[in-house]
Amino acid sequence: MLGTRIMPNCFTLTSVVNACVGENGVVDCCPSLHVHVVKRGFDTSNFVISSLVDCYASCGRIDDAVLLFNETSEKDTVIYNTMISGYCRNLYNEDALKLFVEMRGKNMSPTDHTVSSILSACSRLAVLVEGKQVHSLVIKMGFENVFVDSTLINIYSKGGDIDEARRVLDQTSWKNTVLLTSMIMGYAQCGRGLEALGFLIIY
Repeated sequence: MLGTRIMPNCFTLTSVVNACVGENGVVDCCPSLHVHVVKRGFDTSNFVISSLVDCYASCGRIDDAVLLFNETSEKDTVIYNTMISGYCRNLYNEDALKLFVEMRGKNMSPTDHTVSSILSACSRLAVLVEGKQVHSLVIKMGFENVFVDSTLINIYSKGGDIDEARRVLDQTSWKNTVLLTSMIMGYAQCGRGLEALGFLIIY
């Protein structure tokens, strides 16, 4: 396409960047695609920049992702969500949490994927207070799903609040293997082996 007079637009470039994510050569692709983005003047499009941030984060080049994020003057919800997910994917949990707080301070709304990522970060950091705050947001925005509920159970279990973990399970309309396993592991983590065994027998 570049060898013709047909010029790519922001949607074309975004599609190419997204297609590279997950490919074996993604580490080599990101910088060259970034050059094309700048050359074609699409470095002011948050739509394109977000895909590049995701590309860098996906191949573990988190410093490049952060640099690109910081260089973006007009940050929107999409690029915030992308950077937070990138932090979480690379286990930069504290950075993800800080950026999430900054995002919420600007009255930007997270996606359900971002909320799931932040809950995972809270679980890994074992920060119960922050986990409860995100839980309130989950309820407010209606983001409940199996992954979110499973992570909430893990957060409350790690924080020693197994009763709240059980309430999360009881309030779900679905009870699959993932949730039940999380609950059993939660009981075990809190030293309530008999309840874990009883729960296993019941279900």
